[in-house]
Parts: sequence; C-alpha cells; structure tokens
Amino acid sequence: LEDAKVKRNLSGFRTEKVIIKPVDCSGSRGIAVLQRQNISPEALERALSYSRSRELIVEEFVSGEEYAIESVRLDGKSYPILVTRKEKVFGTQSTVANLLISCKLDESQTRKIHSLVQQAHDALGYDNGVCHTEVIEDSVGHFWLVETAGRGAGFGVSEHFIKYATGYDYFEASLCFDLGLPVGEPPDHLPELISAVR
Repeated sequence: LEDAKVKRNLSGFRTEKVIIKPVDCSGSRGIAVLQRQNISPEALERALSYSRSRELIVEEFVSGEEYAIESVRLDGKSYPILVTRKEKVFGTQSTVANLLISCKLDESQTRKIHSLVQQAHDALGYDNGVCHTEVIEDSVGHFWLVETAGRGAGFGVSEHFIKYATGYDYFEASLCFDLGLPVGEPPDHLPELISAVR
C-alpha cells in the first residue's frame, strides 16, 4: 500500500472526500470516509481486514440525498418499479441506512434516475432479471451511481415492501427469472402508496 501510488490513483477524483470500502463485505463494515489527503496505510489496512479477498475500493464521496431503485430488466430494457429515499443513522458518516421511504420524484429527477439505471445495466451487459441500484443526488441535482447489481433488495424489501407499496409482485418476478419462467412487462404507471420500512 504505497502512499505515492494511492495518491496518484486518486488524482482524477472530483471530490475532496473519499470513501474506502472492502469489495466483498456488507453492512458498512470496514468503511471509512476521509479527506483525500488523510488516507493512511492504517485506514486502508482496516478496510482490508474486513475483506475476505483482501481487496478494497476507494471512491469519490458524494454528499446528498440517497435513493434506492428496485427495477426489472427485460430484454435489455430497465423498468424501475420503486424508488425509496434512504434515511441514515446518525454518527455513521452517512453510510448506514435505517429507514427507506417510498417517494414521488419530479419529472426531471425521474428522467435522470431512469437514464442512469438504464446506462448502468447496459454497461454491465445485464439483460434479464431483478435489479437493485443506489444513487445519490448532489446539491446541484446531479445523480451519482453508488452501486447496481442483478439482485433484489435486502431486509424484506423485495419479498414484501415493493408489493405493498406498488402492487407489483417483485418477489414473484424474481422467482420466475430464477426458474426460467416468463416475466411480463410491468405496467407503465404502478400505483404507489407512500410507505416506509425500518
């Protein structure tokens, strides 16, 4: 973990803060948010200690409103089903969520999120399945991709919450994908009950 090499790799970053994460850990374990100039071998080693593969990632840290998007991907087209806003636990440097609240976005936000989700799935070459994506909207309305994966959300969101909030049986769609059964295109406008899960 050579200090000069780390700093050289961060030279293209646009933010002063960075977030260090183990690549194969969940629940925000091993995560640190630091000023770029304060990255130390100790911080990197701490993140590595939580990684089974001994690999980590250093990313730009973006402040703003964080959203989770649950979507279905059919024949290369992404269909966002539910967008939730994430409330964070105090004292965790905005890295741990404790509440998801379904939310209505304005037309511009909706268009930007749908475009970003489509682009992310295209880049992964992901054609069919359920998808979980997280984004952050910064103070000027730009959306940053945090993560996207061919999986459903955790904590009962995929199994219960999405159907409760929208009427769409996301869990059944996930099972159909897994079993090789057909999945129909979701309706254009799903009803949305403003709801929350903690």
